[in-house]
Amino acid sequence: MIRKTFAAAGLLTLDVRLAAGSIAVDAQQTGEAEAEVEVEPLDDAARALVDQVVVERRGDVLALEVPEQRFAAGRGRRFAVRARVPAGTNLRARVAAADLRAAGTLGSCELKSASGDVRLAQVGGPLRVATASGDVTVESVADRADVNTASGDVRVGEVAGVARVHVVSGDVTIGAAAAALDVKSVSGDQRLRSVAASVEAKSVSGEVEIAVRPGLDVWLELRSLSGDTRSELDAAEGPAGRGEVVEIRAKTVSGDIRVSRAAGLAGAAAGAGAEVAG
Repeated sequence: MIRKTFAAAGLLTLDVRLAAGSIAVDAQQTGEAEAEVEVEPLDDAARALVDQVVVERRGDVLALEVPEQRFAAGRGRRFAVRARVPAGTNLRARVAAADLRAAGTLGSCELKSASGDVRLAQVGGPLRVATASGDVTVESVADRADVNTASGDVRVGEVAGVARVHVVSGDVTIGAAAAALDVKSVSGDQRLRSVAASVEAKSVSGEVEIAVRPGLDVWLELRSLSGDTRSELDAAEGPAGRGEVVEIRAKTVSGDIRVSRAAGLAGAAAGAGAEVAG
C-alpha cells in the first residue's frame, strides 16, 4: 500500500496512468489545502511491482504513474487508486481496463480508456472522454463536452456548453442542454430531453427523441428512410419573434424520429438525474 499527502494550495491537476483496476476520486470541499493519494495492489503481480509506482507532485500536477509494461496484455497487475483532492481539481486519466468514479466537483476532465466505465458527478470545466468499451455517466457539465465511445451508453444530466457525443453501439441520454448538440450513433437510441439550442442528430438504426424547451421557436428538418417521423410541436407559418430560432436536424436510416415540447428544465434534469445516479 502506498499513501502520500501533498500540499494542494492553488489549482491542481491530478494525472493518473493506470492499466487495470479502479480509480476513485473524491473532490469534495474539505477546507483543507491538501491532497491524499492511496495506491493498493489487488493481486500478487501488482504487489511485486508496487515499488515501481510513482506518486509525486510536479509543480501544479499531482502525478501517479505505473510502469509502461503494465499496459501489456495479460492478467493481474491490478491496482485500486483512491484520491482525495480539493473541489475544482482538474483530472487527467489514461487507463487500459479500469473503472473510474469521481464524487464532488472537478475542474476540467480529460479521460482516455480502452475498457472501463466512467461515472462523474459535477464537472466545472470542459469534459473530454474517449473510450472503446465502457459506459459514460455524468451528472452535470458546466462547460463544453466531447464524448466518444465505440461500445457503451452515454448519460449526461445537464450540460451548459456545446456538446458533441458520438457512439457506435450504445444509447445516448441527455437531460438538459443549454447549447448546441451534435449527437451521432449507429445502433443506439438517442433521448434528448430538454434542448434550448440547435441540434444535429444522426442515427442508423436507433430511435431519436428530441424535446425542446417551452417558449422557443423551432425550425425542423426530419428525415428517415424507413422509420416514422413525427412532430408534436404546434405548426406556424413563421417565427413568433421571441428570439433565436432553434434549428433541429434529425436523420435516421431505419429508426423513428419524434420531436416534442419538454415538460420544463427542472423536470428534464430530474428525470435524467435519476438515470445518472442509478
